Amino acid sequence: MVVIDTSALLRFFIRDSEPKYEQVQNLLNGDEDVCIPDVVIAELEYVFRKVYELPRTDIIMAYKFLLNLKRYDSSRVAKIAFQYYEQSRISMYDCFVLAHAFVSTSKIASYDKKLLRMSVAPFFVNQ
Repeated sequence: MVVIDTSALLRFFIRDSEPKYEQVQNLLNGDEDVCIPDVVIAELEYVFRKVYELPRTDIIMAYKFLLNLKRYDSSRVAKIAFQYYEQSRISMYDCFVLAHAFVSTSKIASYDKKLLRMSVAPFFVNQ
């Protein structure tokens, strides 16, 4: 198993260094199982948006690519976070908060109005 960092995935998706792109491509298409930590998924969205100013549609395509990798077994939380991200306008960070709450059937303690609108169980109800 190989754990992949945000910087490696960025080299693959942005393709700003051909040798690094090819190394990551070989890893993603190779025989090794890969682990992409949930925090890397969230950070990837942030860098795509803030540094590279990619449109949300391109970010969604990148996530779909990752979900379809044969050697990547994403967490249940990540899969649900991807769904929230595709169906909403909130950040991937907030999508992970929603997904964790959904999976654990928990309430969300937040003052973020966008996040709470999507939550089925807000903890703070009078804001």
